[in-house]
Amino acid sequence: MIRTQIQLEKFVWEQLRDRAFLEKSSMAALVRKFVRQALDINTQLPQWQPKDFKFIASGRATGAGAKTISVRHDEAFAKAILKDQV
Repeated sequence: MIRTQIQLEKFVWEQLRDRAFLEKSSMAALVRKFVRQALDINTQLPQWQPKDFKFIASGRATGAGAKTISVRHDEAFAKAILKDQV
């Protein structure tokens, strides 16, 4: 994918946000869907299955403070970087 930015009128943005909420989708996914429809692109998107995401929860944090790593991520990252530079 290529990242791009668009500007929308506020009322369009609000309707897009509301529709994304109703469809349990992201606004970006809806924009991609609408653009494919407008350009009559019939490319079938892959249907992801849970088995395709084996990497989720594959890592385990261990050691002191492991249970709070999601909260202290920036601090732990900075500490690890500084440790490598010393």
